[in-house]
Amino acid sequence: MKVANASVRGSNRKSTIIIGVVGAMVMVLFLVQALAAVGNDVQAAELAAEKTVNLAQVPANATSTIEYTIVITNTGDMTADNVSMTDALDSGVSYISGTLDAQAVNGLGSVGEMNNVITWAGSLQDGGYAIITFQAAVTDSLPGGYIITNTAEITGTGSLLTPFAVTAVTSQTNTNIYFPIIFKSPPKLTLQATRPNSSNSWTLSWDEGGNGVIGYELQESQDPNFGSVTPESPGDVGSATSYAMSHSLSPSPIYYYRVRAVAATMVGLWSDTVSVIGGYRDDFDDDTTGWGMRRTTYLEETDAYYGSGNEQGQFVIIVGDRWDWVLASPLVPAPKVPYAIQYEAKVHDRSNLVSGGMVYGGDWNGDACPEYGNIYQTDNCFNHFYNFNYIWYGPLKLLFEQVNYLEWCPNCGGSPLKRIGPTQEIDPIIDYDHSEDWHTYRVEVRSDGARLYIDGSFERHFTDTTWINEPYFGVFASTDEYKPSIWLYKYFQVAPLD
Repeated sequence: MKVANASVRGSNRKSTIIIGVVGAMVMVLFLVQALAAVGNDVQAAELAAEKTVNLAQVPANATSTIEYTIVITNTGDMTADNVSMTDALDSGVSYISGTLDAQAVNGLGSVGEMNNVITWAGSLQDGGYAIITFQAAVTDSLPGGYIITNTAEITGTGSLLTPFAVTAVTSQTNTNIYFPIIFKSPPKLTLQATRPNSSNSWTLSWDEGGNGVIGYELQESQDPNFGSVTPESPGDVGSATSYAMSHSLSPSPIYYYRVRAVAATMVGLWSDTVSVIGGYRDDFDDDTTGWGMRRTTYLEETDAYYGSGNEQGQFVIIVGDRWDWVLASPLVPAPKVPYAIQYEAKVHDRSNLVSGGMVYGGDWNGDACPEYGNIYQTDNCFNHFYNFNYIWYGPLKLLFEQVNYLEWCPNCGGSPLKRIGPTQEIDPIIDYDHSEDWHTYRVEVRSDGARLYIDGSFERHFTDTTWINEPYFGVFASTDEYKPSIWLYKYFQVAPLD
């Protein structure tokens, strides 16, 4: 979903200091007018949010009561489901029990409070809005010059809204006091990331925030909505405008980042989210990493599963009848080119012309894969790909397939789902004495094609680049004359290259 740039509306507030002289005593009188009676108004593609406070200033060293109002409006033309608001109160105030109230027009929701955190969750129809009000007590120990800043965080459309409101704590003294004339929110930053290198490291960088900015906060999450951050999330990075990240290869290699500027009294808006696809590795010792069958010719005769017993720590694919084939994938994208795919595999049962291997350059539109209502003719995923298909006939030979499209033709003989495109054959690729052994296969995907290595030795350069930037990969097995075709995989790795 595209998110419209958030905008902040407000007007500069002026502070006027009036000094009068009565007798020999200098009395300092001042008035901070309407400081942050309206904090700001932040908009996204479907939701807009505004937070206001009824008092722009309160006296120092005294107990005061202030009231906040938060309005969340659905400005789009569709219902906004799963709208969520969280408002953690400033440490200088505390929620006053029984004052929390919420009303929804053309919507439903529920409100709550716990440990000085106000929450609201619900849904809003197009044009609907929710109004949340509550009161808070100002601590009587706050000194003059303290700025009470309350920021709400609102999600529900894939973006984060952060409307805020501020109240100044003022004091009277027998000396002149200088107050800031303008409170201005730090600017929204522009964030960018380098592609991962062969160490699976990358650098985040952003523009400077300008005058008044004292530092930056950088967050890393594996949730695009930042429902939680990773243990490695940097947080406060001081005054630096770049930060280097590094991760181990993982079955979950996608990371999301956002940054914001921090001033002395307030924080800026979060930047637009930037994502990084790092290096992938699965040792198949966890059966929740997402591998499964994606394309097949006959559901009842094919299978793809995490091994158990003697096959523990392996991934297994099976084709049980002649002319059938199966493709399995975790539906995780590869890093940007260049990258290297490496895996260790073997054929389990030798039968003439059974085959298996690896695919890359696959497509996926994000819809169901497999699409069980249309499983043989779906066009949701793996409509094209490259196939390193190793065929057993005593030795192993390689059939390199550039699959440009699939054609369903169950009455045409052979496989009912034809893989259409040019092929190249290397015969033999592994000799008979070693055809049943485990072998390490490596394919380096570069801008000029793919280079194949087997057990560390270079074998062939395949120069076609038609599907080079399609990111989805997987494993493959098929049968021809005899059956079954069973292939085992110890691990599967997709790592960035320099």
